[in-house]
Amino acid sequence: MSNHLNQPGQWRAQMVISCRTEYNGVEYKDCFQPTDRNNGGDTGQFQEAIISPFTKEQIQDYIGQYVSLKKSSWGSEKYLQALEQIPNLQDLVKNPFILKISLEVLPRLLRTNTNFSSTRITRVQLYDEFVALWIDRGKIRLREMELSPYDKSTFKRIADSGFQQYGITYLKELVTAIYEHQNGNPVVRYSERVDRRTWKETFFSDKDGSHLLREVIPLTRNGDQYRFIHKSLLEYGLSLAVFGPSQRNEDTEVMSLESRRGSTGSALSFESPSLTERTATIDDQSLLDSPLGKRNLVGERSVLQFLTERAQQEP
Repeated sequence: MSNHLNQPGQWRAQMVISCRTEYNGVEYKDCFQPTDRNNGGDTGQFQEAIISPFTKEQIQDYIGQYVSLKKSSWGSEKYLQALEQIPNLQDLVKNPFILKISLEVLPRLLRTNTNFSSTRITRVQLYDEFVALWIDRGKIRLREMELSPYDKSTFKRIADSGFQQYGITYLKELVTAIYEHQNGNPVVRYSERVDRRTWKETFFSDKDGSHLLREVIPLTRNGDQYRFIHKSLLEYGLSLAVFGPSQRNEDTEVMSLESRRGSTGSALSFESPSLTERTATIDDQSLLDSPLGKRNLVGERSVLQFLTERAQQEP
C-alpha cells in the first residue's frame, strides 16, 4: 500500500491498522485526534486509508504465498482453476479476508473429489461451507472472549442446543426482515434510542443473546450501520430462508423453537393429526411464512440462481 507516510519530504506519522471496523462507534474519529476541552482538534490532519480490492494479479500472488506458507494440499493451479469455474467467486475473493477463507473452504468442500476438472461446483455449495466455517470460527472467538456471567450462560445454552442451527436461523430471519422492511437495502441503520420497539431491536439490541448470534454471522458494523460483508451473502440468506438444506427437518425444528419463545403458534401444538396432515400443514404454513409467500423473486437473479442450484442439489 502506497500512502507516502514517513517517506522523504512527507508527513511523519503512525498508522493504526484495523480489520474489525465494525467495532468502531459513530464518533470513533475523536479517539484518534489530539484535542482538549477548549480547543477543537484539527480534523484536517486525520486521514484514513482503505485497502483496495485485490486485482487478478494480486489474487494470484496471494494464492502462491498462501500455498507456500500453509503447505496446503492444493497447489496454486488447482486454486486458480476453482476460482475461474465457480460463478461470482472471482468478485467475492477481491476482498483479501474472504479470499483467505475461500482458500481454506475449497479443499474441505471438494475433499472427496479426485477429478476436479470434471466436477461441477455450485456457488450455493461454496456459500454453505463458507457460512458454516464463519459461524464455527465466531463460536470459537466468543468462547475465548471474557463474557459477562449472563452472556456465558446464554452462550452455553445456545451451544448446547446447536450453535450452527441458531446462527443460520438468525441469519435467515434477519435477511427476511431486511427484504420485508427495507426492500432488500443491504445497509441497516440502528439506534437504540430511535429504533426501540421496531423490528431492528429484535436483531441489533443486546437482549436475549442476539448480540452473540450477531457476532458469529458474516455481518459488519461501522458506527450505527450494519451490513453483510458482501451483498451476495444477503441474497444467499434470502434463498436459504426460502429453501435450505434438509428443509423439511428444519421447518419442524424452527417452529418448535419459535413456539418456545412465544413468537408464533406451532401447527404441531394442535391435537395429533395424521402424519400426512401434519406434513401438509407444516409445508403450507412454511410457504406462507417464507419470503416466497411475501415477495416476488422474479427480478432477484442471484437469489433464483441459489434456489436453482439448491433444487438441483436436493431434488
